[in-house]
Amino acid sequence: MNQSQSDQEEIAVCAYFIWVAEGYPEGRALVHWLQAEMQLEATRAHERRYCRNSNPSEER
Repeated sequence: MNQSQSDQEEIAVCAYFIWVAEGYPEGRALVHWLQAEMQLEATRAHERRYCRNSNPSEER
């Protein structure tokens, strides 16, 4: 997976929040990073599936 700088920053923020939610455990940085990557990809897949087909101008 080729990640841009903005993707890496978004993953880092998400991984941080996972780390905080788990109570600041040590030695789980890679696990948190991978979880954040999966969450980001799931969110993007959802947006591609559900948001690309909705056009507000068509609802008028």
